[in-house]
Amino acid sequence: MNNYGDEMLFRSIIKLLKEVGIQELNLLYPKTGSRKIGGIMIRHIPRNSPITIFRAIKESDIIIGGGGNIFQDETSTRSFLYYKWLVSTALFLKKPVYLLGHGIGRIHSKKNYAHLRKILSNDLCTGYFRDTISYRYARTCSERHRRGTDLGYYFLQNRLPSKRIPSRIGVFLKRPWLNPEDFIQPFKEEGLNEVHFFVAFPEQDLNAAEQSEQQFGKHFETAVKVGEVNEITDQASSCSLIISERLHGSIIASHFGIPFLSSDTFKMRSYFSDMEGYHAFFKDKSISEIAYAFSKLKEIDFEQNNAQFMNRNQARLKAMKKWLKVQISGI
Repeated sequence: MNNYGDEMLFRSIIKLLKEVGIQELNLLYPKTGSRKIGGIMIRHIPRNSPITIFRAIKESDIIIGGGGNIFQDETSTRSFLYYKWLVSTALFLKKPVYLLGHGIGRIHSKKNYAHLRKILSNDLCTGYFRDTISYRYARTCSERHRRGTDLGYYFLQNRLPSKRIPSRIGVFLKRPWLNPEDFIQPFKEEGLNEVHFFVAFPEQDLNAAEQSEQQFGKHFETAVKVGEVNEITDQASSCSLIISERLHGSIIASHFGIPFLSSDTFKMRSYFSDMEGYHAFFKDKSISEIAYAFSKLKEIDFEQNNAQFMNRNQARLKAMKKWLKVQISGI
């Protein structure tokens, strides 16, 4: 879907499913077709064809959710209802549903809230939730649900970082950053003079990155990086600091041990609440907010706290794989 986070999750779930013994997969996709990836035969199921989807669910042994924040209505009620229909249809057809590495976002509608509780309370639904807040909520519906982590780590496993550039900042933007003059002195005092803007989702982020690069380019060495998931990951791993408005921008920073600042969103706070002492969140890209977030980052032993955070996530990843392998072997 040309989205960095989604592509990372897709590659991760394919790798995981291959390792636990899945041989055939019906994949929701924009167009028809088939392909083979990693030894798994994949048949495309048009994501906007209810009849085709119903048939694919009916012929499947299990239904797997491959991560992300699909259960939220903050950005789209239509999206929530789409995924609610998918999962509810699977449960109606008595198919086991495994939600792997999911997070639960904000839900404003009481009706949607009731739909979600019904899904999570069903005996055929088991989730490994990627953050503590989502996990605790899911456990109020059923004791089957477990604490998991983001599936993106499966893609990141065994990847070596590029050579670190001490003067380079990496930035993942959703909205333009147009006040570079405020950061000339603070950045240069920290030895930072190179700003790379990484485009996670070109459809939404490219314009913001290009506008920002034009402004920052008057005072710093700059570049806009657009590419596939491997290229973006390798390029981002060369930075000495990452400032991110995208969750997976912060996740890759954490994975490679790069200090990072995160936008102050429910999703970011939920995910990184498990890192001891981490409060490096910014509400906007003003000098006061970025400086405050940077000061909060310096208050902790980032290297040690991040290493503990990553060790817990790797353990959760192994536990999720072990559990899934048992479930698959019983089919």
